[in-house]
Amino acid sequence: MNKKNVIWLAVIIFLIYIMDKGVETIIHTNEGYLKQLNSSAASTFRNFIKDIETKLGYKVTITSGFRTYEKQAELKKQDARNASAGTSAHEFGNALDLILTKNGKTINKSTVPAIWRATGVLQLAKKHGLNWGGNFPNYYDPVHFYI
Repeated sequence: MNKKNVIWLAVIIFLIYIMDKGVETIIHTNEGYLKQLNSSAASTFRNFIKDIETKLGYKVTITSGFRTYEKQAELKKQDARNASAGTSAHEFGNALDLILTKNGKTINKSTVPAIWRATGVLQLAKKHGLNWGGNFPNYYDPVHFYI
């Protein structure tokens, strides 16, 4: 296979990857997600994440930030427990979903409340004036932090 064919093959594989994962997955870094929030929330979340990483030693990966009305409506259709479009803190740039990684272990949506509490992240969230989705009365959403 010549060099030109290898390049075209790489481009095709990349395009298939984008179609499968979505452009958002590729272009969003933590800072990319933070830039989409309203400025006050972005500053609060930036400081919160810095504290998690420096004080607790976790790597933070943001998995969701600002959402459009349409995206929120789509999520509501997927799971009736999700917030209705027009009511989610994500739509107003005041919420992030995140996961934590430390020592090869990931703390995510399926992690039980006791483990989330043991991380120390919830105490930091409170210090920064953030609320935790693990406290929702009818829907356990531990990756969700909001103002």
